[in-house]
Amino acid sequence: MITSQQFKQRWEIVADDRLAAFPESSLSDVRVPSEARAFLIEAGLPDQAAPFLDFSPPKSGTLERVSAVWHQPSAFDRYRIIGGNGSGDPVCLDEETGGQLVYLNHDNRFQRVLMASSVFMLAECLLEFRAVVVAAGGDTEMVAPEQYAALLARLRAIDPACSGAGGYWEQEIGCFQPAGEKSWWQFWKK
Repeated sequence: MITSQQFKQRWEIVADDRLAAFPESSLSDVRVPSEARAFLIEAGLPDQAAPFLDFSPPKSGTLERVSAVWHQPSAFDRYRIIGGNGSGDPVCLDEETGGQLVYLNHDNRFQRVLMASSVFMLAECLLEFRAVVVAAGGDTEMVAPEQYAALLARLRAIDPACSGAGGYWEQEIGCFQPAGEKSWWQFWKK
């Protein structure tokens, strides 16, 4: 498991890549393991990261609940917003699953999509994803399908729960496949 210090060191190596630490007060009533809380306070998460993610603490108070911000039933109280994705969906900590990270697809009745089993696994996955993007000079069209297949294999090793068939990371990597090309996962499944 990656530590907050290891993540900070590895993330901040790239110029202009910043982490958004979460004030202790923003997590005071959030039901997640103490290790996850400490990680968010000490290191935080990237203010921006591929694939189209952003994270930030609230301007004041504790992490907001999806039920309040998005006017959803009380069943959504368990989801505490820590960021968003490029589609405008809230990225959340799920209090009922020990702090899993999910996004709630607002275009599909807030369908829950598992992104990472923990903040630690999300941090490691983001580092792996960024490494591929940086190696391509920031141009994801320059990444060969075989490189994406290797990336997915590394992500599966980190967090099998969200990297399998149809999982979050497979879907995100599939978005970077150049038009007209053979799907990257067809190379990987050989």
